[in-house]
Amino acid sequence: MNLYHFKDQVNRVILGRGFEYYASGMVEDLTHRGEGRYKAFVEGTDLYEVTIHMDELYTILSSACTCPYDL
Repeated sequence: MNLYHFKDQVNRVILGRGFEYYASGMVEDLTHRGEGRYKAFVEGTDLYEVTIHMDELYTILSSACTCPYDL
């Protein structure tokens, strides 16, 4: 999945929830971990850890979340 096509490939309900979390300031401590790796914490029902690894063309190579939703 490429970051530029992300919104076309993710369930609209989940995508909307993510935008709401971001707009509400619930995304905390977003950090660049080097070589296309990012980590953030998201305050939902609990505090969830989200990690993403992308290549130089913004293709998502892997992602993980400690949240209960599983792609």
